[in-house]
Amino acid sequence: MKIACDCSYCLEYTFIWEINSMVWIEIPKNGSHNLKHFRFKNKLNLINSNQINNYKRGFLILRDPIERFRSLLSFYFINNVVPIITDKIYPNINPPRYLGGSWLYNLKTNHKNICDIVLDNFKFISKIEDAHHFSSQKSFIPNEFYNLNFTVYNLKEMNLFFGMEKKVNTTNTSSIYISKSNEQKIKDLYSDDVELYEKYLI
Repeated sequence: MKIACDCSYCLEYTFIWEINSMVWIEIPKNGSHNLKHFRFKNKLNLINSNQINNYKRGFLILRDPIERFRSLLSFYFINNVVPIITDKIYPNINPPRYLGGSWLYNLKTNHKNICDIVLDNFKFISKIEDAHHFSSQKSFIPNEFYNLNFTVYNLKEMNLFFGMEKKVNTTNTSSIYISKSNEQKIKDLYSDDVELYEKYLI
């Protein structure tokens, strides 16, 4: 599932990087910020999908789809207080955009109801800023990547494999409530990620 996004990052970057003669696929909310700015700092070269076949090896980091969605909820709608955008709430903004900061408008979000609110309004998710974060993990992986000899790492073990000592741009997700019924909705939305995660990490 790919969410349409016209942010400056999507316009400038491909999410495909070369490091030490290997291809790394950057997947948002999968530890990519820490890797880029700490572990791989000044070592990355941006490439495109047509160049992948020039390499033999690659790697990427996957995350449990439910936990990734939980992190997105925390980062976008709790920690940064980013409002859900609907035509009903913002009838006079065209096109409606996320305003960030402390703007809550008509929504009273908290750790218990935010999952319900986001899922109920998911059809508007492309109207928030940097909406590509809500795309499925699989949507970032070019088909050419699967021709490589590649390794899949679990985000839970990123510190073990990459020796990360600094943690920034992380969110506390433990208090975000996701009901069993919402878990199923998330799995349905991100069915491609569920299949991918189960294939390589379970």
